[in-house]
Formats: sequence, C-alpha cells, structure tokens
Amino acid sequence: RSDFEDKLDYGVIADELQEIFPDCVSGQPDAMRESQVEGQESVIDPQQVNYPKLVPALIKAIQELSAKIVVLENLNS
Repeated sequence: RSDFEDKLDYGVIADELQEIFPDCVSGQPDAMRESQVEGQESVIDPQQVNYPKLVPALIKAIQELSAKIVVLENLNS
C-alpha cells in the first residue's frame, strides 16, 4: 500500500449541500452530457463543490450557532 491509500479524504454530497449553500455548488443533480468518446452516447456530468467558497459559509454558520448557544445558556442560567 502507498501512503496515499492510507489517508482519509473528506467530502460532501453536492446535491445535499446545494439545498443549504446553493452558491457553493455548480451543476445539476443527475445531469448528463454528450460524451467525447466515440461510440459512447452520454455520460454523467457530476456536480462540483467549490470548497474555497464553502469555508467562509461554514465559518459564518458556526458563528451563528455559537451565538444561539450563548443565548440559550443565558436563558437557562
């Protein structure tokens, strides 16, 4: 085994992410496009996630959730 095989990769399901952060996903679910390989009619045109654009959105979501936690903790104090 190579070192590459031992590493974990993390990702998201673009179709699910698109419901929450539509600006971070391009393409359409289950889209097909013409193949550039002769004899092959069409191929899946996968959605793509713009991970650099996703990071600030996730940070903002964490900040909003943290603020809600503080409010709830203050209510229970």
